[in-house]
Amino acid sequence: MGVVRALVIFCLVACGGKRATHPDDERNRMEHVLRRDQDPTAVATAAREYRELMAEKPDALRLVAQAYSRIGDRRAAIDTLTTLISRGQATRDDRFRAIELLLLMAGDGRTVIDEATYRTNLEWMHRELRGEPECSRWMKLVDWTQGRSEELASIDAALAVCKREGRRGQLFQARAKLTRDREDACQAIVRGTYNLEHAQQCADGGTGWQVEVAKALLGQDPQTRLMSVLESPEITSFVLALYADTPGVEQAEACKALKRALGIEFRNTTSEDVYLRAEATGRFESAMRRHGCS
Repeated sequence: MGVVRALVIFCLVACGGKRATHPDDERNRMEHVLRRDQDPTAVATAAREYRELMAEKPDALRLVAQAYSRIGDRRAAIDTLTTLISRGQATRDDRFRAIELLLLMAGDGRTVIDEATYRTNLEWMHRELRGEPECSRWMKLVDWTQGRSEELASIDAALAVCKREGRRGQLFQARAKLTRDREDACQAIVRGTYNLEHAQQCADGGTGWQVEVAKALLGQDPQTRLMSVLESPEITSFVLALYADTPGVEQAEACKALKRALGIEFRNTTSEDVYLRAEATGRFESAMRRHGCS
């Protein structure tokens, strides 16, 4: 009798232990699918089961949204993030991610952003961006207002925050398309967003050293024209790199220009911008190696 009782107790403990670990095993399996699997059907099934298992917790919904986004199902990702937003559980990053996905879908022609959605998110971003020092967030506002009456104001607001030349070039290019202003076109091209129309516009009616850069880009005696602007206090890293790559420039002068260009890139970032500084360093060090700089 004692042996039978011991076997019964052992069975109950074993079965109980199995039941206790089963939810953890299922959760791990679902999370693996959500993080790794590429099959849309498998991801959709895991997403539905995971939401139920995790009782719709915010972190669970975020993982589901990430999974849908990873496999390219932007509509399902937006719908999941919208659930967080409607419940008041969305973080700032959740809202920006939903906006980014909407912009991608609109860009692909797969959705139209209605006026109510546009206004709601515009008002939210205006509140959220007060005092925001991160350029990428302001660039998102510019993307959101593209083609709308608020676009020019958004560009100007972003220009007040964004200091890196590449970003400023994109903003001035967008501004030039709206204003048709020659100075905006000049500001765009000296920061590397060159196109023939803006270069010609700047060359025809711009002012100052930027005109020489525009004419150089148009093939009008580039070495002489670029050399003439090297001492400008407003010189950009793009123009210095352009000069270094111009045929006929001596190696020592090219190396000197590239080192100055890297210094300007560093000046336009803070010491906390580790990624941006590493990217700039890699880009210009590669150019220096190409020119044989010591």
